[in-house]
Amino acid sequence: MSEQKRRRKHRRRRRKIWPLLLICVAAALAFGARYYMEHRTSSAYTVVSTGTREDTVSSQYQSFAGAVLRYSDDGASLSRDDGTLIWNESFDMHSPTVDLSDEAMVIYDKKGTVMYVFGTNGIRGTISTELPILKAKVSSQGMIAAILEDGETTWINFYTVEGQTIATGKTRIDSPGYPVDLDVSKNSELLMVSYLYVDGDTPTSYVAFYSFGSAGQNQMDNIVSGYTYPNVMIPQVSFLGGDVAVAVRDNGLTLYSGGQIPAENVSVTEETEIASTFISDRGVGLIVQGGEKQQGHTLKIYNTGGKVVKEQELQNDYGSVVISGGQLILHNDRQVNIYEMDGTEKFSGTIEEGAIQSICRTGSNRYMVVMEDGLETIRLK
Repeated sequence: MSEQKRRRKHRRRRRKIWPLLLICVAAALAFGARYYMEHRTSSAYTVVSTGTREDTVSSQYQSFAGAVLRYSDDGASLSRDDGTLIWNESFDMHSPTVDLSDEAMVIYDKKGTVMYVFGTNGIRGTISTELPILKAKVSSQGMIAAILEDGETTWINFYTVEGQTIATGKTRIDSPGYPVDLDVSKNSELLMVSYLYVDGDTPTSYVAFYSFGSAGQNQMDNIVSGYTYPNVMIPQVSFLGGDVAVAVRDNGLTLYSGGQIPAENVSVTEETEIASTFISDRGVGLIVQGGEKQQGHTLKIYNTGGKVVKEQELQNDYGSVVISGGQLILHNDRQVNIYEMDGTEKFSGTIEEGAIQSICRTGSNRYMVVMEDGLETIRLK
């Protein structure tokens, strides 16, 4: 091959390679920019909009499906963070309590006898009970599990969104125990219940998994698995993302895996007292007493595999710690810290416009801040 042909071939090869290199460089820069934006900690924000509060001080706010839920004893509404109303529903409750899933919510009157099931477009069903409601949980499909009070006994009922009773079970303090908490899996096939009973002189917790799918058809009382924990209190149980469930003990947490027959997977024990617990699809947050100096509190975030992805001593006292839009938000009347459930700190700063009552995440970097005399939508810088 002549020198001239070799040069032409080399030039053609370079013309083919350069576009590929430019694409690779652009992709790497885009990935790096995205990684930086997702993992950096912001301390500044801009105010997108402000508004006045026209509700009562008893109104509560939560994030739901990228919008803001407001509820009180006389009704509930869902609005976008710019104030645009999506739906509004009136009711009369003494103690309104909310449970949220991805696509459905239940608002029930604690110690009352009515539950309302809502979706993003408004009310989906109303459920009336003959006995007082102690606790209720909703699946993404709108199925409801509720603990009902009946003197010295309790009932656990499972309802469709229209109010039809699918299953009912009577419990006593001695068999299988007093139901402390419960949750419904996203596909509505599994029910998880934490019971408390006394075995001799030993307070004991029992976690039961009920299946309303094929796995539970031939099982007594539809129980597909159950686990006993002597000298332990389990105040909170929940289904996480995937096929993972968690029982938060008073001395740690236990993770279970299995979409049809959940089995114990990981157990974590905390050496100091647990002050608060917070659960999302991506993991569990604990605030435990003490730190390196055995004073104050320490934040720990566990992923669904039981691994600590964040451990940090808290420098401030926080009056509120919530999960909103999948993020952990800690705040007092001024200071705010926001964490992703992978441990990334998204924001650490102060809100200058007024005393904070609550904060709801409404978008990627957008939050509604509820203050004593107004509402403010902010965007993190």
